[in-house]
Amino acid sequence: MIEIISKPNAPRREDAAAKQYLRENSATIMKIANHLSGGQLNRKPIDAPAATMPRNARSPAAARPNEEPRPYTSVSLNGRVVVVDFNTGRQLLHLGEIRGQGRARRFLLATAENRFFAPLDSGLQGILSDLDGRPAPDDAAQEALVETIDARLRHSKPG
Repeated sequence: MIEIISKPNAPRREDAAAKQYLRENSATIMKIANHLSGGQLNRKPIDAPAATMPRNARSPAAARPNEEPRPYTSVSLNGRVVVVDFNTGRQLLHLGEIRGQGRARRFLLATAENRFFAPLDSGLQGILSDLDGRPAPDDAAQEALVETIDARLRHSKPG
C-alpha cells in the first residue's frame, strides 16, 4: 500500500494565527522596532514584499553621521553600565553591571572572572579594575561611579 502525503493548499492554522496576531499588533511592534533602531526603520506594512537591494548597496540603517562620536557613561534602568554615543544614542561599550539588592548593590566590571560573555579588553580593565566591586546602593553612588568612569576615560558630559 502506498500513502501519498501532499502539502495542503491553505496555510497552517498556526501560521494564520501568527500572521493575524502580527497584523493586529503591528503598531506596537513598529513602535518598539523604531525605538530600538533609533527611528531608522523603514515603515512598511507586514505583508509588503521585501525590497530588493543590490549586493553592494548600503542599507539606510547603516548610515552614520559624519560627526565624531561624543561618548559618555550611562547606567540603564536594568543596571547596565555602558558608554553611549551622544550623537546617535548607540551603545559603544558595555563596561559592566550594577547587581544586588538594596545596600548590597555593587558595580561588577565586565570581566571573564565576573562571568561576562564579552569581557572588556585588558587596557580598559586596567583603567577601571579598582572600581570592580564598588558599592552603588543608591542614585548618588551610581552618579559618582559614572563621574569617576567618565573622568578616567576622558569623556565629557553631554549637553
